[in-house]
Amino acid sequence: MGTDCSAGTSKPQRVDIAICSTAALHSSHPNFRNQQVSDSSWRGAAGVQRKGMPIIAGLKFSRSPNCHPKCKSSNLPEKSMPPLLRILIDLGPLLSFFVVEQLSNIFLATGVLMIAVIAAFAVSWTMTRQIPILPSATLVFVLIFGGLTLYLGNDEFIKIEVTLTNALCGLFLLGGLAMGKSLLKIAFGAVIDLDNKGWRKLTMRMGIFLIAIAAINEVVRQTLSTDIWVMFRVYGILGMTAVFFVTQMPLINRHLVDD
Repeated sequence: MGTDCSAGTSKPQRVDIAICSTAALHSSHPNFRNQQVSDSSWRGAAGVQRKGMPIIAGLKFSRSPNCHPKCKSSNLPEKSMPPLLRILIDLGPLLSFFVVEQLSNIFLATGVLMIAVIAAFAVSWTMTRQIPILPSATLVFVLIFGGLTLYLGNDEFIKIEVTLTNALCGLFLLGGLAMGKSLLKIAFGAVIDLDNKGWRKLTMRMGIFLIAIAAINEVVRQTLSTDIWVMFRVYGILGMTAVFFVTQMPLINRHLVDD
């Protein structure tokens, strides 16, 4: 910091510290390690403890004018979700749908799928307090077309749901690009930090991929049996999605923004 904070200092020294986070203070002076620090900015004389501020003789504290804006965004830590729970939320509804369809029929499986996506969304919201765009769209379409499947007794509606969900999400992404916006960045910008060119390329590829999934689903739906379609719905789409993201890793690595 350019200020002598040694024990031999006789006159109180004024030290400007960015009181934004515990990490910022840890990096400023060794005496700050393992201390509980408030995110509020306080100015205290030596030997005075206020709002969790550590007592360090010979120092005065004030907000640094150069405090990084990212540090000011929130006083509360972001909620996270255990990886295993995230996997269960993402795959649980589909696996439940597959198992019930194999043991019973597609109508009971559709009802289970509807309940499972609601439960998964509720758990995700409770854990993260965030509403993801693409899973939210899937939830809405599953409830609408699943309801039509059960009400009308026609399994074609739950099959068409896959086509419409992927096609509309793909068109939504490509339409955003046409208007100069990367909607994929809005949805996943907090997870991965790419430059604008990288987001545009990834959004374009993702939009085309989703439309391709919709087209393949239509072929499977209209030409193959319900049991085969269920296998495609659970394992086929999941496998193609995994392959897609693996093949995008070189693009992501090239456009990652360095901290």
